[in-house]
Amino acid sequence: MDRRLFLGAGLAAPVVGLSALDLCAGEAIATGSTGEVRLRSAENPAGPPKSAMEAARKEIASAHRYPRKRVTELREKIAGINGLTADHVIIGAGSIELMINTGLWYGRQGRAVLTGDPTWSTTAKYAEASGGEWLRVPLTHDYHYDFDRMRSAMSDRVDLVYLCHPNNPTGIAEDHDTLLAYVEEVAKTRVVMVDEAFIDCLEGAEELSMKKLLPANKNVVIARTFSKLWGMAGFRVGYMMGDPTLLAQLESTVPTLEMQSSIAAAAAIAAIDDHEYIAAGRRNMRAAQKTIYRILDSHQLNYIRTDTNFLSFQVGEPAEAFVDRMRARGVALKPVVVNQGENWVRVSTGSSTELAEFERAMGEVV
Repeated sequence: MDRRLFLGAGLAAPVVGLSALDLCAGEAIATGSTGEVRLRSAENPAGPPKSAMEAARKEIASAHRYPRKRVTELREKIAGINGLTADHVIIGAGSIELMINTGLWYGRQGRAVLTGDPTWSTTAKYAEASGGEWLRVPLTHDYHYDFDRMRSAMSDRVDLVYLCHPNNPTGIAEDHDTLLAYVEEVAKTRVVMVDEAFIDCLEGAEELSMKKLLPANKNVVIARTFSKLWGMAGFRVGYMMGDPTLLAQLESTVPTLEMQSSIAAAAAIAAIDDHEYIAAGRRNMRAAQKTIYRILDSHQLNYIRTDTNFLSFQVGEPAEAFVDRMRARGVALKPVVVNQGENWVRVSTGSSTELAEFERAMGEVV
């Protein structure tokens, strides 16, 4: 069993009833055989930045050393960029590791996590599976967070509010001022974790991030990753920023071990200053969005216009069956839940070659 399914700092009881793949919503599932077009996991088809690859190659020569030095350098780099001290940053094997730890912490306290619905569910699932409660508030009819209903759903049981922004699987970003006002309001009395896995997809991402509330607000936690637009999913690097005392609590759910990679940390240190790579990624993403819209329009399929490097569209059969038929034609997509009782599928903004294969397969399946 994955170490993250164990509660406590030692060999405590495992979380029962959910497998690791259930709890992680299937994001890490391999997408199939060699040559399959991977459009299920919101990866950047351009691959890692050249700066990251060069740094990783150099770091291999030091792979016989434990990673603490490089990971510390990465913490300090992230902290400096964001006007924080290093104790305001923790590093994980992707942000998902840190979100799992967060869910375990609040679940073990028997507390409730409040989220929109649908959203990325890892934190809430781990909290629920380890003794906590998951309170869901449906999105609005146009797939935005319903902040008024989320205010009404707040109770004494809620210790954590989780917001994925932009949201997954809808791909929608909220109005900045509206989101900021809600986070500031709720963080007066609760911890608010803002999962910004897809924030880099937005123009002016750093100005739109809720990190502006740090370090003054001790109840705000920001989760970020290098896995999406940064093109480094295989390196497994993510981080959280927040109050040092709170971060220490969230990390306390698993043994304190050096689980990160020095090679990945070196790659991230080099990549984080590569602003042109991200700018190019956004340009390619927008071009791919237009291509996908055209393909879906040609089949008269309903979809949600996206702010990210993926989008969700509705199909006329069970989503799993549709995904299986596309996979049989060499294209890997992901079934998602947008509205209960409806069939939705998520597709990533792939390369022009990948989207040509997507268009071919869609012509055979739809």
